[in-house]
Amino acid sequence: MKVEHSWTATNNDVSGTFSFDATTGVASVLSDFNLAALTTDQGTHALGTGTCANGTLSLPNDTGDLFLTTAGGAIVHTSPSMESTGDDGIIFALPPAAAAIVPSSLAGNYAGLAFASGADSDFPVSLTLTANGSGVSGPGVKLTDVTTGTPDTGGALITLSTAGTANGVVNGTMDTTSTTGGGMAEPMTCVVQQHAGTNSQTVMACATIDANSQKFFSIVLASH
Repeated sequence: MKVEHSWTATNNDVSGTFSFDATTGVASVLSDFNLAALTTDQGTHALGTGTCANGTLSLPNDTGDLFLTTAGGAIVHTSPSMESTGDDGIIFALPPAAAAIVPSSLAGNYAGLAFASGADSDFPVSLTLTANGSGVSGPGVKLTDVTTGTPDTGGALITLSTAGTANGVVNGTMDTTSTTGGGMAEPMTCVVQQHAGTNSQTVMACATIDANSQKFFSIVLASH
């Protein structure tokens, strides 16, 4: 799942699958999806031969640096040389799921961080998802105090209703009109890891569009 300053719904991918062959050093994108076509794979991309040292994989031609975990996840810094101009990006990668995620199984309480395109647009959030048929839906709010859990005014209604084309991906919508919806619902996609680590927590990284500002909006969440 990507966090990026310069972004459009049709020209930039937000989710997909990545592969690295430790024997050959070749890195590849195996699938690639954007918010304008959540179920249409944009195809594979060869990223070149990388070099790996001390848990960091560096790809050629300023493609990116990957900070790897033993569990199969990664934090990726794309176009690192363009950080000073805000044209770099961050990808939050989770280990691939063995099977499709059942959306209704994601019911629960979540806390996390939201990232909106533009400077100084990051803030803590809280999300409560309730099973609703085959999917889940519920209010997401910005927090003004993470110690007390005090919510800001307003919020959004988030709905996750269908399994994505790739295993571990769930698609749905976000309506920023209010926590009960009633306005324009923009497409949303989430990469999910259930039973993360050695516990029963669920981790999600989601991307969507803010209908009011038309800015790219991503959220990293963990159940609690």
